[in-house]
This record gives sequence, C-alpha cells and structure tokens, in this order.
Amino acid sequence: MKYFLLLPVLLILLTGCSEENNTVTYNFSVLGVEKIIIDKTIITLDSIGFPAKGSDSYAIIGYGYGDTSPIRSYDLVIWNIMPAEETISVKSKYEDISTEIEKHADSGFYNIIISRKGFNEKFIYKIGFMQVVPSSKSA
Repeated sequence: MKYFLLLPVLLILLTGCSEENNTVTYNFSVLGVEKIIIDKTIITLDSIGFPAKGSDSYAIIGYGYGDTSPIRSYDLVIWNIMPAEETISVKSKYEDISTEIEKHADSGFYNIIISRKGFNEKFIYKIGFMQVVPSSKSA
C-alpha cells in the first residue's frame, strides 16, 4: 500500500520538474571599448564592438558571433598604411581592459584581442593592411 501511494507522488514531482532555459546573455558594454586607433586611422565602435560604417580608411569584410557566444569577432582591411605594432591602441571607458596584439607575419594580419578581468566577454579584431596604388592611365 505504501508503494501504491508513493508512485503517484513521484509522478507528480517528476512532471513538475522541467528543464529551465539557461540561456546566458552577454553584455559587451562591460568592455567599454570606444575606438581603435592605428596610426592616424580611427575606428569608432558601437557598444557591441561593431565598427562604424562609411569610412574611406577601412572596410569591414566580415564578422562572426552567435547570440550565446561571449566572443565577437570582426574582420577589417585598412587602406594605405603599414603600421608598426606600437602604433595600435585601444580606447575604453575602463582602465582595466586587457589588449593583446598578435602579429601574423606570414599573412600580414594583426589580431587585436580585447577582454576585461572578471568578465567572459571578448572582442577579437582581425585587421589586414592593403597598400592601394593608383592605376596609371595609358596613352
């Protein structure tokens, strides 16, 4: 008789337990990144790290991220400069951001990785440089 009463109670408990939606959302404004400066080229960023459009100095050639990913990545090409690493800087609202600059000598690209201690959010900018030579008109 004990087991007969225990079975309905267990069924009620088990059906009452459902999986909760544990979707994690990320707040990229905790990085406070406002701009990336490379030589005299200023790349202004919005709160999710997306570069401002409409510049003659660079082109956005790709981006990648998911709604549930703590990483946002952006690919850019900057025209007519060939910078040294020390000419790359990141400006943020916060002083405790970490900026790592990786140069890939074989491809000429730089990865700029921006993070902040205590937060999972991270921006990765893959930046390439292209020297544009004006075409000469033949007679």
